[in-house]
Formats: sequence, structure tokens, C-alpha cells
Amino acid sequence: AGARGAGVALRERAKAHARARVQFPGQFAGADGGDSIAKFGAVKRLVARMELRRLELETLALLGEDGFPSPEVAAPLVRLAASRAFGPDEGTFAWDAGQVFGGAAASEDGVLARFYRDASMLRYLAADEDSARRRIAAAYVESRRAGAAGAWARYEAAGEPAFEVAHRRGLLAEPIRRLREAEGTLATWADARLEADGGGACGPGSIDLAGAILDVFLVRAVLLETHRRLEAGRPAQLEAELALFAAEGLAGRVR
Repeated sequence: AGARGAGVALRERAKAHARARVQFPGQFAGADGGDSIAKFGAVKRLVARMELRRLELETLALLGEDGFPSPEVAAPLVRLAASRAFGPDEGTFAWDAGQVFGGAAASEDGVLARFYRDASMLRYLAADEDSARRRIAAAYVESRRAGAAGAWARYEAAGEPAFEVAHRRGLLAEPIRRLREAEGTLATWADARLEADGGGACGPGSIDLAGAILDVFLVRAVLLETHRRLEAGRPAQLEAELALFAAEGLAGRVR
């Protein structure tokens, strides 16, 4: 909740700054005819990534026990997602907001600098991040060894009826296709990495493996929540666009 609240505040500040900051006035305008930096594709991508992080955290907050592969990985997955959303690294709320603000973000007395300092401490104030990653990797490996009876395989199978309906209706067909490709790549990559680690789930490869598992899990969760919104007749255009944005990034992160 803290990561989500801080992230939403940063997102709103970044959006407001992007709309107000004028660059190259009169030389070329955005789609709305404006001269603000919001017209630039790089700025749009930063804001879209902040929206995606917000959607991921809000989706996690809505999940019950059946929304996770197993109760044992629920807390580690949420912990890792919060750290990835509100940390100091590239792709987090604090980093992306800082990129939108540019040099103005570097002021020690500024709000963004304070948020960035807070973000840097999050991983030390909560449970150990490496421990969470190892627990996620271990659970995934055990599920892979169990085949169709494994917790992860059952979790994925439970979502397939919804995906079949969504795929037929078309709006979510492309992100679902990309997710399925990434899930296959993840399984193959995980087997190879774990073999290199001597078959253990807690070797050096488990740290990177957990990040890829989280990426795939979050895209699946966002897609399922977007499908539920559509089925209920609720507005979901933004969610569908963000789901595609997230799925398109899987190929570069899960390999």
C-alpha cells in the first residue's frame, strides 16, 4: 500500500510536469497541438511504465489466495513487486519520475529527491529481497518437477478458460499470445539455468530466475483482471493497452 501510494503521487507529479514543461516551442507540436514535453515518445513511455507499475500493485491488492500459484509464494511475490515498483533502479516510480523531471529532480530539497531517498531504503526496511527471490525460484522449480500436478501448472491451467474467451474476442489476443510465448521461454530458460546451478533452486541463477517469474506472473495477473473488467462491462481500455505494453516487454526480460 505504501509503495502504491507513493508511486501514484510520483506519477501525478510527473504527468503534471510533462504537461507544463515546454520545450522547443513553436517548432513542432504534439497530437493535441501543445508544446509541452508530454508530446515526446520517451516521456510517454516513462509515464506509461509508471501507470503499469500502479496497475500491477492495484491488481495484486485485489488478488485472493487463488490468485497466486500457492500461499507460500504470495508474500514473496508481493514483496518483490513492491520493491521493483518503488525502488531506486531503472523502471521504478522514483527513477521514471526523475527522468521526466530531468535536472530539476536532482535538487536535494525537492520532493523527488526525498522520494528517491525513501525508495532506496525500502529494500532494507522490508523482508530480505534475496530471500524472497530464492523462495519464489524454489517454488517454481518444485512445481516444474511435479509437472501438471505442480502448483504453478495448476495456477496457469485455472486461467486458461478466461484466456480462451478473451482470445476469441480479440482485444487481449496479442498480449495473451506474447504471455504464452514468455511462459514457454521461462520454463526452458529455468531448466537450463538450474542445470547450470547443479539442479538447486537456490543457486546464483535463482536471483535472476525470480525476476523473470515475477514478470510473467504480473502480466498474467493484469490480463486476468482486465478480462474480468471487460466481462463485467466496466471500462478497461487503459488496462488493455497497459497489458499489451507489459506483454511486449516480456521478450526482452524473459530469455
